[in-house]
Amino acid sequence: MPVTKITTRAILILAWGVIVSAASGQTVLYVHDDASPGGDGLSWANAHRYLQDALIGAVAGTEIHVAGGTYKPDQDEAGNVTPGERTETLQLISGVALYGGYRGCPGGDCAGGDPDERDIDLYKTILTGDLLGDDAPVSCTQDSPDCDTFGGRCIDGFCIIRQNNDENSYHVVTGNDTNETAVLDGFTIASGNADSPGQENYDRGGGMYNSGSRPTLTNCTFSGNSAVVGGGMHNSRSSSPTLSNCTFSGNSAIFGGAMLNHGGSSPVLTNCTFIDNSARYSSGGGMYNYQSSPTLTDCTFSGNSARTYGGGMYNYFGSPTLTNCTFSGNTARRGGGMCNDYDSSPTLANCTFSGNTAASGGGMYNDGYSSPTLTNCTFSGNSADNGGGGMDNTSGSSPTLANCTFTGNTAGSGGGIQNVTGGSPVLTTCTF
Repeated sequence: MPVTKITTRAILILAWGVIVSAASGQTVLYVHDDASPGGDGLSWANAHRYLQDALIGAVAGTEIHVAGGTYKPDQDEAGNVTPGERTETLQLISGVALYGGYRGCPGGDCAGGDPDERDIDLYKTILTGDLLGDDAPVSCTQDSPDCDTFGGRCIDGFCIIRQNNDENSYHVVTGNDTNETAVLDGFTIASGNADSPGQENYDRGGGMYNSGSRPTLTNCTFSGNSAVVGGGMHNSRSSSPTLSNCTFSGNSAIFGGAMLNHGGSSPVLTNCTFIDNSARYSSGGGMYNYQSSPTLTDCTFSGNSARTYGGGMYNYFGSPTLTNCTFSGNTARRGGGMCNDYDSSPTLANCTFSGNTAASGGGMYNDGYSSPTLTNCTFSGNSADNGGGGMDNTSGSSPTLANCTFTGNTAGSGGGIQNVTGGSPVLTTCTF
């Protein structure tokens, strides 16, 4: 983005801040994609048509209420973003809260109902990176080479990766250098495509990119985003976003189909769902943790896939903490549910692994001197072609398991647990 554009934007933010401060404590800006051009955003009747115009005018203490509709990073009226420019993004701001899912004034009709009515399912508010509006799914049959050509997984007759997305936004939303007062609540973030390795950070975080930040996300859905790394969300430089009631669905990447955490990042996730995401050429279909320690509570990983390691989750020097989490129906070559690699030491309590499949380690695969700790966990109905239907421990890995149950797991060898090449679990009151 040119320096002149950044300078102009900074000046407009400062100037608007002065205006807003003088406007009798005005703290709410309104956005509706059905609004007439020229709105000042100070009421639903005069709402901004584009979200970028509200962000330009927002200062700490501002709420932005967004009506159901579709919003793109490359659209504004003020002329501060460039139409069709893939580098344009919706940048969050510390102290500014964005709330989606309002009725607004459809067709300019503010009398037909309460414009402040909020229902995020009825008034779906979509932030999309599909700048030309021409994305299309790739049709396929299960395990068809047509789908594999595009690096996706066949779900209900369509690949989860799409055609015509080479002009899409690199990052639909960016949370860089924000704190927890940057809020995103009630939005669907879709169709970002970070596909340009070697160009700044345009190869990561198609849906959302966070660097040195800790924004707060609630009731958000990340759908159909893609990247080289971190298709739905990429967190780096010790980023610690807080996510609650969020869903990651149908996102894809080479590493970390839905989310990749890197460089000491420690996001906190509560009641989040990862479903049908894909690491199409490598590891971590649902989540990839590299030297990072996220905390997950009441989260679900279902139907995710990885070409190599960790269909649900892959940890590489990673130490996540998981409580009451479920891994079901995930697939990979090693570690259908979870793969722990290179001195990873996750802690799991009251977690369930069921119906996951892999060549080795259907439920969990531990490699490279990893030492996970599991308490009150259940492995049931997982399967592996070779060894370790429930769990496979190799290369000096030494997991510690207490009060864990293994039932109905199948494999070529070691239906419950297989230990090879130095794998040495410590088992306390476990049931097989």
